Parts: sequence; C-alpha cells; structure tokens
Amino acid sequence: MKVYHGILVDKSLINQNVISNLKVIGKKKSGSWTLIKIEIEEKHLDKVIKLLQKYMSDDKFYFHIYGNDDLIAVFKDKVLKFDPQNPRAADDAQFEHFVSAKDWFAFNTVYGTSEEKAFVRMLDRQMQKLQTQYEQIYLLRNEGHFAIYNYADGQAFQPDFVLFLRENSGELLIY
Repeated sequence: MKVYHGILVDKSLINQNVISNLKVIGKKKSGSWTLIKIEIEEKHLDKVIKLLQKYMSDDKFYFHIYGNDDLIAVFKDKVLKFDPQNPRAADDAQFEHFVSAKDWFAFNTVYGTSEEKAFVRMLDRQMQKLQTQYEQIYLLRNEGHFAIYNYADGQAFQPDFVLFLRENSGELLIY
C-alpha cells in the first residue's frame, strides 16, 4: 500500500472541521499558523484532494502532497502532479555546458521544453548582432518569479522569459 503525506496550513481552510476527516500525524505551530501533517493512503488520494480543494480558503494557498518520488501541488482550482520520470526534469549536460559559458543567461540550465531551449540557442545566434546595439543583455527564465499585469483588465501574465537590454545610450528596455 502506497502512502502519501501532506502539509496543510490551518488558516488555508475555510472550515477547520475538515481536518477531523483526515489522518493527522503531526502538528507544528509557526507564528499564527499551525502546520498540519497528514497521511493519505493511495486509494483515498483523489478523494482527499477534492475535499481539500473544496474547503481551501482562496487562491493564495496551496498544499503539498508527496510520496516516494511523487510530488503533488494542490491549488483551489488545479492539481499539478510532478513526475520525476518526465524528460523535462532530467539533467541535460550538453545544454548546461552550452549556457554555462553565456554571461547573458541568468541560470545554468532550463528545465523546460525543447522549444524553450531552442529559443535560448536562437538568441545566442543573434547575440553578436545584438551586442552592437546594446551594452548589456540578460535573459531571465521566469520560473514563476513574477507576473506582468495587463493595464486594460488587470489580468496577470507570467512570461516564460524576460529579456533585459541596456542600449548603448544607457536606456533600459525590458521584453
């Protein structure tokens, strides 16, 4: 029988009574929050996830559930299951070597799609031309670090990459 564990924050639940429906194996006070560690049998996993989503207070919180190599992030409106066997999670030594020599790239690899890696390689091919117009060039892979907000409707957008350029005149451009 496979067993999962989860970490909940008491303030993230709109109804604290839902905790009584779970197998609690530990609690820890952290400031005004109480962290609750739960245990879930695999056969009850989907049911517990739906229950937690139903009583989650808002989209500012999420829960982690883990078992062996599995990691699940539970949000109010979605569930993300991270698969350690996914090729995107695998190390890419050739790409890491490629980007490690690039002073304009802010990370030592990209855990992303082949298209995202192709974008970085394409930008590298354009770098000599760009360096004639810009004194500083930096590419940042946005791993959920920040969002850009649309002025028209206030909707958030998280770009995969952000390109920072400083023109030879000193003006900073961000794309």
